[in-house]
Amino acid sequence: MGYKFRDEVKNLLTRNGREYHDEEYYFKILENLRGTVNGWGGWSTLRDRYFLADFLQLVNLEFALSGIKTPKITEIGVFRGGTSLMFLTIIENAVLHAIDNWSAGPFEDYKTLKHAFLHDMSCFLDRVIFHDGDSQEIGKTWKEEINLLYIDGCHDYEAAKADIENFVPHVTQGGFILIDDFWMDGVKKAIDETDIMKFDIIKKPSDEKDGNGTTLEKLLVLRKRGGK
Repeated sequence: MGYKFRDEVKNLLTRNGREYHDEEYYFKILENLRGTVNGWGGWSTLRDRYFLADFLQLVNLEFALSGIKTPKITEIGVFRGGTSLMFLTIIENAVLHAIDNWSAGPFEDYKTLKHAFLHDMSCFLDRVIFHDGDSQEIGKTWKEEINLLYIDGCHDYEAAKADIENFVPHVTQGGFILIDDFWMDGVKKAIDETDIMKFDIIKKPSDEKDGNGTTLEKLLVLRKRGGK
């Protein structure tokens, strides 16, 4: 992706009368809203975070061109809201369905992990709908339409496969599916054993590692066109 992708983003935005913004622009928005940018991007790798900051601007444009006035985002495994901050800062008027059991606690200076999430997301709580529990159980009765799905829940095979099978059918045609931790064994097996790769591949993470053996990319991004 890198600079070539960023140039493509800039060109697409410009052709549609919009200005490209780097992360610093969104940092300032977030600082004005809550006084800090702490937590932005969560545990995303640096490469994936840079990609998301650019890519979500295209998603925001696509939703506007498609007449989607209130984009519906479903995030499985929000932890304390690092990627949630990116979604709600960049995608205008989006509503986030936050799914997590927030089981950790006490967590740092907070009574529970959920208290940490509530604190970090305080400026966006009017745009967050809480689903407190196990995504495998919540997914069985899910009925909400999804314009962007972000899966970063339990990474074992059974849970990852259930999240894919339960939630992907609710993603609208033309909607986006993001799956984190692509290279983890359970997640990779779940992806390989479902038919999710039939959708348009926007970004498949490379297996490149840094000098310490840390994977530099772990985010898979698909667009749902065709199929169910």
